[in-house]
Amino acid sequence: MNRSRRFLAALLLLLGLGMLFWQPVRGHFQDRLVERQTIAWKEAQAARGAQTGSGEKPIFEELRREMEAYNQDIYKSGQAGLVDAGSYQAQAIDLEKYEIEDGFVGLISIPSVGVEMPLSLGATSENLEKGWAQLTETSMPIGGENTNCVVAAHRGWESGKYFRDAEKVQVGDLVVLENLWETLTYQVVEIKVIQPDEVGAILIQPGRDLLTLFTCTPYGLPTHRLLLYCQRVTGESKAATSSQSLN
Repeated sequence: MNRSRRFLAALLLLLGLGMLFWQPVRGHFQDRLVERQTIAWKEAQAARGAQTGSGEKPIFEELRREMEAYNQDIYKSGQAGLVDAGSYQAQAIDLEKYEIEDGFVGLISIPSVGVEMPLSLGATSENLEKGWAQLTETSMPIGGENTNCVVAAHRGWESGKYFRDAEKVQVGDLVVLENLWETLTYQVVEIKVIQPDEVGAILIQPGRDLLTLFTCTPYGLPTHRLLLYCQRVTGESKAATSSQSLN
């Protein structure tokens, strides 16, 4: 009996150690997955040659027009379709008809905290596992007046890093959005903590060009939502920001 108890105790100890060490291992693999998907998007983008002025494919011109029309429609309707959490997940645009099989429409990076992840359309569980996910019924990630593209990310799902360092981002930090046509630069102008059901906090703000980063807070106890509002910056304002950062 004593031998059996010792064996059971040893087994439980091994299982406990296994769980302890498995968490960081699992997180490492999850981080590598996101990293590989990021690299794959960059390679696919380079192969497509879809940057502005370097020979966009006509099929992507159609996608651009569809995204622009979508942005105009939701602004005119006052984002009437944004009624509950299910609204965030619906598929607004079929990317497969544009031969985008991986579902990625861009890449968002935050240099100040070392975050760089691909961007999908629709905040489904599957898309959030891959990186950033645009909330359906918010603006498409192409910028422009009267737009607010709201993108969500996990705070360390499956022990991976994702947007775990969200609370380290500060007002003034730059956020870079690369879409299928160009690179847009935004600057964090406001940080807010809200209740999960405060839909009004993510609506389009007339006259503004916004990118809003959306995640859970606090880390490990996601009772609220953390919003980082980012305003589009022009060449002049980017230069001014760089100059200020050197002082």
